[in-house]
Amino acid sequence: MLPDIADVFITLPYSPSFDFTMRIPWIPLLFFLVISVFSDVYIYRSLCQRLRNRLLGSVQLWSSVFFYILLISAVSLPRREGDNSMLLSVMWMMYAFLSVYFAKYIFVAIDLLANIPRLFKKKRIRLVSMLATLLAVVAFVAMWWGALINRFNIDVKEVDIPTSDLPKGFDGYRIVQISFIQELMAMIRHLWQRLLIL
Repeated sequence: MLPDIADVFITLPYSPSFDFTMRIPWIPLLFFLVISVFSDVYIYRSLCQRLRNRLLGSVQLWSSVFFYILLISAVSLPRREGDNSMLLSVMWMMYAFLSVYFAKYIFVAIDLLANIPRLFKKKRIRLVSMLATLLAVVAFVAMWWGALINRFNIDVKEVDIPTSDLPKGFDGYRIVQISFIQELMAMIRHLWQRLLIL
C-alpha cells in the first residue's frame, strides 16, 4: 500500500529508511521536464511569430498540457500492485509522451541551428527549419511504425549445433540471441539501396 502523500513529504528529509533512489529518479525527470517545457515554449513562439497563427499555437499549447497530464498519470499509477495490463498501460502512456517529445527535441535542436545567423543580424535559414520539421515528423512516424507494425516482424532462426564436448545436462538446452543492431543496420542498408535505385 502506498503511503499518504503528506507522510512522504514529512518523512522524506528525516527518515533514513526512506530510499529515495527506489522511487522516481527525480533529478533526470526534472531535467527532462525543463527541456520539455523549453521545447514547448519555443515551438509555441515559433508558431505564433513565423506563421502568425494563434490557433496552431493554441493547439500546440493544449496538446502539450494533455501530454503532461498523460505523463503525470503514467508516473502516478501503481506498477507493483496490479497485473501486467496496468504496467502495459503505463508503458504505452510513457511511450506516447516520449514519441511526441523526442520529435519536438529534434525540431528544436535543428531549428536553433537555423537561427544562428540571427545572432549576426541576418535572416534565419528557412531551409534548415523546414528540414527540422521534416526530420521531426519522420522520427515520430518511425517510432510509431516500429511500435505498432514492425514489432511483430520477428525472425526466428533455430540452429542445431551438434557437439560432443558439452556435458549431457546441456542436451536440448536453448540459447537465445537477440540481435537488434544487425537487423537495424540491414534495414538501413536496404532503405539506402532502395533510395539509390530511385
